Amino acid sequence: FKFLQASNNSIFIGSIDDGYGQDCGSIDLIPLPVEFLSFEGWLIDPDEALLNWTVAIEIDNAFFVLERAIDGRNFEEVAIVPSQGNTTDFRSYEYLDDVRSLRGQPVVYYRLKQVDLDGAFEYSPIIALNLAVSSEEQTYLLYPNPTRDQVFIRYPDAQGPIVDLEV
Repeated sequence: FKFLQASNNSIFIGSIDDGYGQDCGSIDLIPLPVEFLSFEGWLIDPDEALLNWTVAIEIDNAFFVLERAIDGRNFEEVAIVPSQGNTTDFRSYEYLDDVRSLRGQPVVYYRLKQVDLDGAFEYSPIIALNLAVSSEEQTYLLYPNPTRDQVFIRYPDAQGPIVDLEV
C-alpha cells in the first residue's frame, strides 16, 4: 500500500506494505507565483486606456510592470503596480494609461511583466487596443471579468445624461 502526504509545499511518498514505512523520497512543490485569469484593455476616451487584469493565485509576487509598444515588439515601461500580497482568491488590478502622446497611432500593444520577490519574471500575453475608435462607437464597460463581489460599469461619455440602471 502506497500513500502520499502533502504539507509545507512538499509531498512525502511512503510505503507501509512491509510495516516499516520506508521513506521513498519527497518532492518539493513550487507554486506558480501568479495565475492570470484575464488581461484586458479598453479605450475609455481619446486620452485614456483602461487596463484591467485578474489573478486567481498570487504567491511571492513583488509587482507588475505594465509595458506598451506601438509596434508590438519594442516595449517600454508605463507603470509599476505593486502586489496586493499573497492570496489564493481572485484579485483584480487596473491602471489608467494616458495615451495622448500616441495620437495618430492606430494601435497600441500592452503586456504585463510579473516580477517575483526573488527577481524572477514572466510576461503575460500581449493585448492590442485600437486607438482609432471614436467615442461614439464605444459602449459601456463592465469590469473586472470574471468578478466575484462587485462589478464596475463605465460609460465613455461621463458628462452625458444620468442613466438609471436596474439589476
